[in-house]
Amino acid sequence: MVKLIALPYSPWSERARWALDHHHIAYREEEHIPMLGEWALRLRTGRLSGKATVPTLLVDHGEALCDSLDIANYAEGTGTGTRLFPDAHRAAIDTWHTKSEAALGSARALYIRRLLLSEQAKKDTLPGFIPTPLRGAFSPMTSMGASYLARKYAIATDLNRHETELVRILGDVDKALGGRRHLLGDDFTFADITMAVVLQLVAPVANEYLVLSPALRSVSTEPSLAARFSGLVEWRDALYAAHRKTR
Repeated sequence: MVKLIALPYSPWSERARWALDHHHIAYREEEHIPMLGEWALRLRTGRLSGKATVPTLLVDHGEALCDSLDIANYAEGTGTGTRLFPDAHRAAIDTWHTKSEAALGSARALYIRRLLLSEQAKKDTLPGFIPTPLRGAFSPMTSMGASYLARKYAIATDLNRHETELVRILGDVDKALGGRRHLLGDDFTFADITMAVVLQLVAPVANEYLVLSPALRSVSTEPSLAARFSGLVEWRDALYAAHRKTR
């Protein structure tokens, strides 16, 4: 069985998880610990320089797929179920995925800024195996972890630029949908998945699909954008109801 190394609350991890589940790929999920787990991840993937990121899928013969798009393509090639990358839509899917990466980069900048301001949310990013009574003792580590993420992803101080970029791309999605259920005609494709997960850092999906503590849900929410793009939030929720299994 393959192993998925992931962050439970990460949109990138959810994107990979969704593709694997859609194609009925059996996998074991292992929680990644930011900062503390980076060198272990590097050793397991052979990436001793550059950025080591999750999701990472460990497949046969020690091969490591270190990008959610690569993981989705692996699922497409080895699993069952309807295709997420139909040939007729491949170019359009690649375009939407590029937009998703840009939108998530900006959404992450806004999210980390909010995370740095919430002591409880920082504590809630600790791995699940740490007992609740001990979490307070780890407060310095959680602050270091949040600051580490800000440095790792070069979070800029110009948050207005990030918000403008996010608004522009969400507007593109809204316009392309035009009230339809899917971005590319009648077919549910990876384009829908890759854009739907962007909204995880605008208005998180319900806990029945992706469990978040109240504090993490709060810092994952951008109220003004959630209200402005309420139609997209409803579209995302409908996609989950139709195409995503509950946790």
